[in-house]
Amino acid sequence: MTEFLETMPVGYSQFFTASEVADHARVVARRGSHLVHAEICAGPSGEQVCVVAEDRPGLLYDLASAISSNGGDIEVVLIDTQAHKAIDVFYVTAGGRKLSPEKQQILGEALERACGQ
Repeated sequence: MTEFLETMPVGYSQFFTASEVADHARVVARRGSHLVHAEICAGPSGEQVCVVAEDRPGLLYDLASAISSNGGDIEVVLIDTQAHKAIDVFYVTAGGRKLSPEKQQILGEALERACGQ
């Protein structure tokens, strides 16, 4: 996990608990060099959306648009790129509340489409 933290933006660990950082590190490690993965983890008052995808121009815009167009509000976003791999973590709510399970499913599918899968 230390190697993962060294690759993240300055201040990353100030936004997330040690458990949340470990969840994000597991997503990245599990995906390895695979090009696309979006995982939604429950947070205290919203969801953390961790996306690992092949980086390309416009990816962040496409991800943010997918979240917004599906009723999500982005409260915080942390972005990083390792070689050609984007690792983006969004903290998402819907009207200040947690996302319903149905909205989580729809959002996950929309994010994977936005990544080109």
